[in-house]
Amino acid sequence: MSKKDIIEASKHITAGIETNMKRHIKSAFTDYAREANDSSTQGMIQMSSMMDVMKTLQATVQSLQEEVAAMRSGDKPAKKVRKKKDPDAPKKKPSGYIMYGAHVREVLGEQGMDKVKIAAIANIWRSETNTEAWNEYAKADGEGDAPETIDIVDAYTTFIARSAIDTDGDGKISADEISAAVQKKPAKAKKPADPIDLIGKAGSEFHKVGDIREELERRGLVTTGKKAEIVERLKEAMRQDTTSDEDDEDDADGYSDLEDDGEGKCGDE
Repeated sequence: MSKKDIIEASKHITAGIETNMKRHIKSAFTDYAREANDSSTQGMIQMSSMMDVMKTLQATVQSLQEEVAAMRSGDKPAKKVRKKKDPDAPKKKPSGYIMYGAHVREVLGEQGMDKVKIAAIANIWRSETNTEAWNEYAKADGEGDAPETIDIVDAYTTFIARSAIDTDGDGKISADEISAAVQKKPAKAKKPADPIDLIGKAGSEFHKVGDIREELERRGLVTTGKKAEIVERLKEAMRQDTTSDEDDEDDADGYSDLEDDGEGKCGDE
């Protein structure tokens, strides 16, 4: 929508509001005249209501008129300026909960548990039996030794275990959730990728075309062709190497058995 269209639309909206305002005023005066004949109190209430409507509508119209004028002049509506924080203003003291959370992170961090969720800290705080002492500790700006706590590591591991079973997140573990956790099969360990299958892909030492051609040249093989062709060529060569190595091992085992048999015969003789 162009600027001209916006201005025209704003004019129509303003005109519509003015028309509605006139209609509301006329209706309010009519009701006032009718109520005034029955009760002066009711008439005053109706008049007060009418004045409130008029003030609201007048403020709305004035605001729209100012926006239209700003559009015509090309000026943008003034933005609200955020009040800057005073850097010299005294900092708010941390609460007992904040200081407790920092202590929890420190304790768990010593055990190698660095990423602690806020939900876990809140849960441990709710289980804590010494919260009042921590609130007093915070009021004293953390002077002296920190208050005693429950076993934080145990509380955290319990929370993680419960979260894994509590699938609906209602804080309660139902019989169905326990049954689902028992029946859940552990994830199968992924087999390590075959280095030959990784050729031409990220993670392989022969990922780049230049490296593949260099290895083919070292093996005395043809280095020309598209990437897909030279990748398959190198894979095939490496598979043959693997097969040859396995055959050599089998031959070596067979030769060893023959030597044992020969020594046995010599011994018998």
